[in-house]
Amino acid sequence: MVLRCRRSCRRTYVVVSLIVIAATTIAVYKNYTQTPKRRDDAATRSQNFVRQLLLRNRDKTPPRPRPLSPPPPLPSLSLANAEQADVIVNGGETTVAGLRKDGNFYVPVDFVGKYFDVYAKENRIDYSYSTPKRPTAPYNSTGPFLSFAGVEVESRDRVMYISGTDGVTVTSQWDARGHRYPVQISQMCLAHYSKLMTETPKSSSVVSVETGRGAHRWTVRNDEQMFVRSARSRQANQMVVEFNTHAASDEDGVFLLVNIKPGESKVAVFCVRFFDDVSSALTFQVRLADEEEKYEISYRTKMKNDVPLAVDIETKNISYLIGSSREWRTLARDLARDIQKAFAAASTWQPELKHANLKKKKVRILEVISVVASGHGQIAFIRFQRSEHRLAVQSAADWLIRAQDAKGGWPVSVKRVLSNKLVLSPGWYSAMGQGQAMSCLCRQYQVTKRREYLDAAVRATRPFRVAAADGGVLAKFMGVLPWYEEYPTVPSAFVLNGFIYSLLGLYDVGETAGEEAGREARALFDDGLKSLVTMLPLFDLGGRTSYDLRHVALQSEPRVARWDYHSVHVGQLLYLGTIDKSRSLWNATAERWERYMHGYRAEHN
Repeated sequence: MVLRCRRSCRRTYVVVSLIVIAATTIAVYKNYTQTPKRRDDAATRSQNFVRQLLLRNRDKTPPRPRPLSPPPPLPSLSLANAEQADVIVNGGETTVAGLRKDGNFYVPVDFVGKYFDVYAKENRIDYSYSTPKRPTAPYNSTGPFLSFAGVEVESRDRVMYISGTDGVTVTSQWDARGHRYPVQISQMCLAHYSKLMTETPKSSSVVSVETGRGAHRWTVRNDEQMFVRSARSRQANQMVVEFNTHAASDEDGVFLLVNIKPGESKVAVFCVRFFDDVSSALTFQVRLADEEEKYEISYRTKMKNDVPLAVDIETKNISYLIGSSREWRTLARDLARDIQKAFAAASTWQPELKHANLKKKKVRILEVISVVASGHGQIAFIRFQRSEHRLAVQSAADWLIRAQDAKGGWPVSVKRVLSNKLVLSPGWYSAMGQGQAMSCLCRQYQVTKRREYLDAAVRATRPFRVAAADGGVLAKFMGVLPWYEEYPTVPSAFVLNGFIYSLLGLYDVGETAGEEAGREARALFDDGLKSLVTMLPLFDLGGRTSYDLRHVALQSEPRVARWDYHSVHVGQLLYLGTIDKSRSLWNATAERWERYMHGYRAEHN
């Protein structure tokens, strides 16, 4: 009976299966015998279904990473009576002297820091030494540039000095002889612009030195041919001090006792013009904190062999070349910084001074004793103030106008070696330099409304359409996705932070230049953003970020980003999230990468 039932059920199952197969065959036959239009409609419905599925998931925030579980609290620990012990690490890779007590081993915290690449000091262990700068407001092409209000470009060790002739930084980066690096100069501009937009002016920090009608307060030294007098300047439209000492020697100049204790007002701002019949100078005699003797820092129209900076530590005399001009010029010089840079330069140029540790010497001006004028010129005003950001922005922007070449780029004048396979000869462009220069020029245009700044920013988009192999900054990832190279080597490196800076510059031009003039910049920005959406995951190493993609291009080991660059990556993505609000990718990735800085690691299989 049971056997008969099983056979009956088996026959029923076979019959049903045959019916399903037949129905399916008929449906497939009908589908392939229907008209092409109906087949196209079916394909369209299928594509629409997939598209709707993708759109439905596009804005869903990726799952938040699993929170880190804090370790259990340790019992109170005493190493009294602990015995010395050698701790064998990683199967004998190295041995470190430690302690042993109650079956536990203890090693020095500095070994933990070096071996495990964490930052251990005294009673602290940190995964990262850097903190991302989070946006305080959405990115705006007229506002502060990212978190650059907190950046002090001129204080960097690589900045040799601030030029007296054009007011921009001269760097020793990649060339100890010094050169003007467009990236650094643009960053100087953006930092001062951001400070200008965010700092609250303090009128109490301005100390003025009486000039103009105060000529009688100046003292002439022992020469009847010298004079100092008040004069009316039509160009300056005010009374000024005119002096003529017929010599450039400070001992023979006219001087004004000021005895100012500047405190925070460390920037000397002076409006002068010099006549080129003799070499002229304006000298500040200062007393430094913790120093008994005074220093003299001079700003000269002419120097021997036209050197930009001269230092004589023995006589405590420092001179910067500012060049001669019969036109009125306003200069802003941070006296303490100029002295500091001179000390650093002296310790580099004069090996016998290295033992004095001048490069690390902190300079603080206790008192400005006097101002000495020598040669022939006029002074409209001298004042000491906390900062002078507007002049710094103008100096940088004007340098960018003068230095831009006919192709719209700012060539870097030194060789750059990333590796033995990634080398750039002098004259290369940097997409990062182009982008940050555009951001600087657009902001200066917004302030001044002078068209030459905006025109230069628009011209700067030209190298973005030229392949790196042909002297431009354009690379193609896998031959398809456009990428704007900070270092346009062949093969390409695909540096992340420089690419994002270039996108921000293109965005600024697109927002500032208007519908027609900004069309190319907007197209380049859109193309670059699409590439970044696709390529961003390639920079995620599961616990750090990669500085670039040379491990893909060259099939080498990854170039892991230092924590300060990793922090820049996080901040850049957060700002991109305020520009491109249609994608959650930016904030979700930034959040995960920020957690890497606190020890989070991607899960293993």
